[in-house]
Amino acid sequence: MNIEKTTSGRAYFGHFAINEVFNTTTPFFTKFLTLLLFLFISNRLFARHLCCIFFLSTHLSLVSQNAIQLRAEVDKLLRYEAEIDFQKTPGLIIGILDGDSTFILPYGSLYQDTIVPPDEHSVFELGDLTQVFTSACLLELAVEGHIYFDKSINYYLPEALQNNTADEITLLNLLTHTAGLPRLPSGIGIHESADGQLFADYPLPYLAGFFKKFDFNLVKKGKYSYAPLGFALLDLLFYQNDSGRKKLAEYIDAKLYDLFGMDESYFDQPDSLRSPPVPGYNKAGLPTAPMRFASFRHALGLKSTMHDVLQFLKANLDNQSKLSELQRPLFPTHRKGTWSALGWHVLRHRKRPDIITHTGTTPGHRAAIAFVKETRTGVAILSNSPYGLNGLEFEILRMLNNDWKRKAP
Repeated sequence: MNIEKTTSGRAYFGHFAINEVFNTTTPFFTKFLTLLLFLFISNRLFARHLCCIFFLSTHLSLVSQNAIQLRAEVDKLLRYEAEIDFQKTPGLIIGILDGDSTFILPYGSLYQDTIVPPDEHSVFELGDLTQVFTSACLLELAVEGHIYFDKSINYYLPEALQNNTADEITLLNLLTHTAGLPRLPSGIGIHESADGQLFADYPLPYLAGFFKKFDFNLVKKGKYSYAPLGFALLDLLFYQNDSGRKKLAEYIDAKLYDLFGMDESYFDQPDSLRSPPVPGYNKAGLPTAPMRFASFRHALGLKSTMHDVLQFLKANLDNQSKLSELQRPLFPTHRKGTWSALGWHVLRHRKRPDIITHTGTTPGHRAAIAFVKETRTGVAILSNSPYGLNGLEFEILRMLNNDWKRKAP
């Protein structure tokens, strides 16, 4: 029996020919064993391909099985714990990160009269959740040395806009809701438009006028009081770089894609490349108009998709990311165990790891993010209803973390 390297012959497998094994006098059993041996020795690459295909198919099967099991568990939480009523909340979409795995679970419909489930590219209004994205962009400016969280906000304002009672109010105070500001400017309600828009006819000059007259000596600085107004004031501020003075708002607008690849998100009205927000519904079940902003854009105005929100959430779960600086608890709030961080809120409990979270509300939408850095688990929820999510994000986190018994990897 001769097996030799050749360019021609009776039988081919790779670059080898079997010349004499398969003659008519060779017993069948010998032919079979020789073929197996030949495949093992000479065609190891082919064998590796077979192994790869086997293990890949096994992995995909396990991922699919995990997704089915996860959906079943979330279904139970949604129905029995959070008690989401789809008569009030037409549709919602849940994004889950568990280590390196991503799951997207749509529920209900984007429209009350037509069954169109949301998907990862459906655009929702984020409301107050906007603030964590704004803070992340400002952190990048701070890392680059263009802004300083401990400097007075007067430092970033033209002299004509400065408030002489605000010398001790810093960017840190604005981002942690500890500047002593009210939730909204006094008198903003008289500017409400006919279709219920509170910010569409309240431009930046009005906001600047309110800030100029506000007396910070009459409020408690350094004590937490939730105020989107603090983030709205960012639109008045400037920073200095090599090419001169720039508006802070313009930097924030430009950085979402650069930092996180969020190419489906925007603050203003959608252009030809971006979809408009899905219809929101108010508590009467009527469709709401998409929110418009002449001010408060970087406090309440971001529109985004589950795809983009999960991009951002992945970056926050990365232990090596500079975003960890935004997640440190800094000031206690009025709620026991809840601390204010830079944009985020942190829930602390002695028997479980910290939960980092924020929610958002508009007249027709709800949004929430919650994650546990230690176990690399996170949940994002977007819905087209103003009704609360009833803590669904925390229930899913608790389930993912095995009733808080899960250990860090």
